[in-house]
Amino acid sequence: MLFRSSDNGVGPVQLDPREANHWYRLAADKNHAEAQFALSNAYANGRGGLPISPADMLVWLRKAAENSYMPAMVALAALYDYGMGVPRDVTEGSVWVKRAADSGSVNATYQYARRLETGFGVEKNEREAAEWYRRAAMRGHPSAQLWLGSIGDVSLASQEQNIEALFWLNLASRNGPADVKALAQQRTRDLQKNMMPSDITEAQTRARAWKPASQLPGLKPDPEYDLPGGVAQSGKAAQQPRRGG
Repeated sequence: MLFRSSDNGVGPVQLDPREANHWYRLAADKNHAEAQFALSNAYANGRGGLPISPADMLVWLRKAAENSYMPAMVALAALYDYGMGVPRDVTEGSVWVKRAADSGSVNATYQYARRLETGFGVEKNEREAAEWYRRAAMRGHPSAQLWLGSIGDVSLASQEQNIEALFWLNLASRNGPADVKALAQQRTRDLQKNMMPSDITEAQTRARAWKPASQLPGLKPDPEYDLPGGVAQSGKAAQQPRRGG
C-alpha cells in the first residue's frame, strides 16, 4: 500500500510522513479503516505536519472502530475507560472491548476475560471469564496463558491438572514479556515441587509441540497475531492441552 510505504520508507519510497498523511487521508475518505486509524494516530502525535488535535484524533478513531478495525476498537475502549476526550464510561468501554473480541481480536479477548473476572464495566462472571481466558490463551496471548497456569490449588489439583497448568506456564514463559515471563517462571518452580519428573517432561513436550490456534472462520485476521510477523504461525490449529491431544 503506497501510504504505508511512504510512512515506513519501504522499498523505493523514502520516509515521508507528510506524503503518508496525504495518502492516509485519501484512503480514509474512502472508508479504509486502517488508514483512518493511521490518520487518527497522526493527529494524536502531530506527525507529518498535522497539528496535535484530540478532536480530529477521536473522529478518525471512531470511524476506524465503527469499521471494525480491531486496534481502533481497543483504543476507543481505553478512551472510555479513562475518560480521555470522551466522558468516562467503563460500560461503553466494555461494549467496544466485547465488539473487538467478537471480531477476533486476541488482546480484546483477554481484556474482556479480565472484565468478566473483576466485574469491570460488565456483570461479574468468573465461569464465563475462564472461557474467554482460554480462547485468548489458545490464540497465543501470554497473560491468558499465565492465568490458566496459575489457577487452582496445587495441593488439591490432580496429576492431569498440574500437567496442564505447567503446560500453560511453559508457554507464558516462552512467549511473554519480561513481567509475565518472570511470574510464569516463579510459578513454574513452585508447581514443579509437587510434580513427578515424568509429568514435568510431558508438560514440556506438549508446550514444544503447541501451535497457536488460527483465526475462527469468517473473521478477519487479527493484525497483531495473524499477519506476517504476528504470533500465529501458518494458520495451524492449536494442540489441545489434554492427554492424547
